[in-house]
Amino acid sequence: MMNEEVSDVNVSILIPVYNEEKNIKQLLLKLLNQKEVCIKEIIVISSGSTDKTNEIVKELASRYRNVILITEDVRRGKAHAINLGLNQATAEVILLISGDTLPANEYFVYNMVKPFVIDPKIGVIGCCILPTNKDKGIINMIIHIIWKLHNKLNELKAYKFGECIAFRRSLIKKIPEYIIADEAYIQYKVLNKGYKGYYARRAVLRNKGPEILLELLNQRSRVYIGHIQLKKLFGFKVPSFLNLRLIKAVLKLLIENIRLLMYLPFAIFIELLARIQGIINFNVRNKVPYIWRRVSSSKAL
Repeated sequence: MMNEEVSDVNVSILIPVYNEEKNIKQLLLKLLNQKEVCIKEIIVISSGSTDKTNEIVKELASRYRNVILITEDVRRGKAHAINLGLNQATAEVILLISGDTLPANEYFVYNMVKPFVIDPKIGVIGCCILPTNKDKGIINMIIHIIWKLHNKLNELKAYKFGECIAFRRSLIKKIPEYIIADEAYIQYKVLNKGYKGYYARRAVLRNKGPEILLELLNQRSRVYIGHIQLKKLFGFKVPSFLNLRLIKAVLKLLIENIRLLMYLPFAIFIELLARIQGIINFNVRNKVPYIWRRVSSSKAL
């Protein structure tokens, strides 16, 4: 890709979804209106949806030839859905994006793909996540702290990707269907093949976090189980495990926004509870929740 323009690079977008009728049309329209990039196909993999998700996607697919719908009658996990999309995808770059997100502007995909053209050793790219949660209230502020820390870790090149990643199709043919943390697994496989990660800070994605404490706790617990699984199976430690880089990211965050200090103890407490719950579920109860529990309070951006 070294001598190519970004507009010459073909991109396949994969969107695994389950009951995303509130957001899927907005997401697809924003992706269809992206500029300076060649989106070959947008593949929606709808697993067991019982709302109007499939009807909405079908209507758009009837108007836009590059919108493709794959349906499953039952949910078999996100990894299974991703593999269905990978089997259908034909482009040299894959962009995997969550169905409950929205690109901030029409250059989102361009900014995600551009680093591949600049450096052929870049194999996986993450974006900047900005939550749409209000800037007040304990739960909302915990969400802001979580994503600000993700972005800080990425700025420190301790890459922690989520919600959307781009990767070279040649590096990932399929992912194991028992994997929980799919983005982190893809990152691990790409890095293990000698390629680099990259943080596309100008590629901004909007996402809404849970507004209910129990949903936040369960979501964080499941994320941590995914990280434990990767460490146990492959020895891969995500940067959000407690280490010097995480501490450095927290300090940089507080220096830039001292107001967050009053909410940080709550965030730490919730994260500790979630990790304890995750350890018990994974190591004691042998629960591997590869099928996501739907987080209802995060579904309206």
